[in-house]
Amino acid sequence: MNNQVIANELVKVAKSLVADDRVPQGVLHEGLPPSDKELRKFYDYVMSFYGRSELYPITKNGKNLHKRDIEKATWKLLKSRHEWGGGDSVDREAVRDILLDGGWGGRMVRNWV
Repeated sequence: MNNQVIANELVKVAKSLVADDRVPQGVLHEGLPPSDKELRKFYDYVMSFYGRSELYPITKNGKNLHKRDIEKATWKLLKSRHEWGGGDSVDREAVRDILLDGGWGGRMVRNWV
């Protein structure tokens, strides 16, 4: 089984438990792996900060950042000990840090790190 299949199964189990009245609402959502839909929204969110025409553009060797680069960095994040926060700013900044550690950069981003 690949990681996405496992993540989807965990989400299904969690949703079925949340539907059970004996499980407090909100408890099972923290730290769960993101769904495909959540990931797509997260990739767009990250691009809205670090894409070519955005506030903090990130480049590598003169090439602009693409969603596939964000996808790779996100999967690296998900394989780490980082607890997924639902695609919040902490998750976005963690992906940014992975990109920067991988040789990506930008004049404005470097000033903030």
